[in-house]
Amino acid sequence: MAFAVVCVGLAAVAHTFGGGSLSGPSVGAGFAVTFGGALAMAGRERALTTIMPVLGGLQILLHLMFALTHAAAVGPVAKHVHSELTPDAGMAILHVWAVVVTAVWLARGEAALWALLRMVEARLPRLLKAPSDLPVVPVFLGAGERVCPVPVWNAGRPIRRRGPPFWE
Repeated sequence: MAFAVVCVGLAAVAHTFGGGSLSGPSVGAGFAVTFGGALAMAGRERALTTIMPVLGGLQILLHLMFALTHAAAVGPVAKHVHSELTPDAGMAILHVWAVVVTAVWLARGEAALWALLRMVEARLPRLLKAPSDLPVVPVFLGAGERVCPVPVWNAGRPIRRRGPPFWE
């Protein structure tokens, strides 16, 4: 969800800075398309070679959606950078630059996240394993009832200093 919000937000800001106008339905449809693309890629680690084409395709779809809604909103008289469906050279360079930078950023972040998850997965069983050498203190529940042993976590390690710090 955060991926879709960031992608559509960046596309909307760039489109507005380029002189285009936006409508609520176009931004909502862009969010739905981007969320669908992100959802299709979720659950597994993706490499840069997978992320970059998906981002490029999503960027083309967002460009076309925003350009079509801008052309419909302002009519055929207004002319600006986005009034054509095919971008000029400067806009194409900016689109390619945005795809490459975002794809590299996402691929590096995803690699770091998956490395962290693998590290946690390797250490999790050891962290969740209960220590077996804890002393057991019997607890008496009442007359004629069973004794239930309770592990004592802090046995043998009394708190040496209680209260506020001592100032001389």
